[in-house]
Amino acid sequence: MNYNKKRIFASFVALSMCLSVSAFATNVQQITNEEQVYTQTVDLDVNSRYARESTKTVTSTKSLGLALPAGGSGITEPATFRFSLPSNAKVRSVELIPGRGSVNTGGSSMKGNVVFDEAVIISPKGKKVYMTWKSKGMETKDFTNDQANGTWTVQASGRNITPVFGGPSFVSYFGNLIYKSPQMKITYTVN
Repeated sequence: MNYNKKRIFASFVALSMCLSVSAFATNVQQITNEEQVYTQTVDLDVNSRYARESTKTVTSTKSLGLALPAGGSGITEPATFRFSLPSNAKVRSVELIPGRGSVNTGGSSMKGNVVFDEAVIISPKGKKVYMTWKSKGMETKDFTNDQANGTWTVQASGRNITPVFGGPSFVSYFGNLIYKSPQMKITYTVN
């Protein structure tokens, strides 16, 4: 067999655990009747979802709370979360962990029923993402590849679902809901 007539060009790419192959194609081109050249095209995604991820959780010093009359609605004061991360840290996901809510604290005569409907998370660059409130926590990937470092803000909106009744005891229809020491967890990569 004459090895000079046949040339085979092969490329081998060592893939590390941090890289993923997003496309792979093999082309065979007939050069002559006896020679074939093999080429391979490999596209690598260096910002792969398999890049090493880290997490950091920060607790806010502010509570998320509302006190409302029957039928009333409102928005909480902002709770802030300061993340000190590398300047090139990029978000993979953001999770709001509200903690345990306290209902009608501070007044034994309160009979209102305040519920939260929605939360808004605001990134350090001002991007807003709205999510349906879940007392067990909410997670979003809408900030993927955004800057992770800086101050994040959360507010919740809610309402007192107690029907409005007439009568002298207005205080009894007042209610509140407070989540103390809410937390935010950011999963991020550093490129």
